[in-house]
Amino acid sequence: MAGKFTQSEHLTDFMRWSLENLEKQPQAEAHLGNASEGGEPVHLPTAEEIERIHQEAHKEGFEAGQREGYEAGMQSGQVEVAFQAERLKTLADSFDNALKHFEEELANSVGHEILALSLDVAKQMLRHALHVKPELLVPVVRSAMESLPQNVQHPHVHLHPDDAVLIRDVMQAEMAHAGWRIVEDARIMRGGCMIETASAEIDATLPSRWKRIAKALGQDSDWLDQDD
Repeated sequence: MAGKFTQSEHLTDFMRWSLENLEKQPQAEAHLGNASEGGEPVHLPTAEEIERIHQEAHKEGFEAGQREGYEAGMQSGQVEVAFQAERLKTLADSFDNALKHFEEELANSVGHEILALSLDVAKQMLRHALHVKPELLVPVVRSAMESLPQNVQHPHVHLHPDDAVLIRDVMQAEMAHAGWRIVEDARIMRGGCMIETASAEIDATLPSRWKRIAKALGQDSDWLDQDD
């Protein structure tokens, strides 16, 4: 009867389909295997490899941190070195200025002492010269007289009594012609004189003349020593 099939026919068709499927499945697995072999195999890291990767990463991080710390330390050190160098330069400049100031003070002190010594020597020499040659007073008196106008009234020259004798012997004529009068004054030291007029006075005594000379040289020196 057409359109009908028997149980044996149905079983035969099922078995034929099942066998075909079983034959195709190994081919599919083989195809997947070939596809896997054609590409890169998937490799999962082992525990040792993971530990090694961890250690390498830790080492790289430590080295990077050490390098950054070294660079930061170098920069900080360079700043400190520059600061200390500038400080040393300032100290050196201050020391150099202080040394120059000390040298100047020393030079001035030595110069002052040498000049003071020179004045003392000159004073002793002048004293000795006036004692040996009292006529050295003559140009002093004459210079004092010439410093005044010729029309002065009542000019007097005060002299030590011993020097008065000398001046009379040497300058009597010219002093009388000019109207000058000699006054003996024991308060006047030998070697000097005092000029007086009606309107002026000239101190040419030795202490005053010496004081002016010393002052002109920047010194403070008296004609009379403390022992005199």
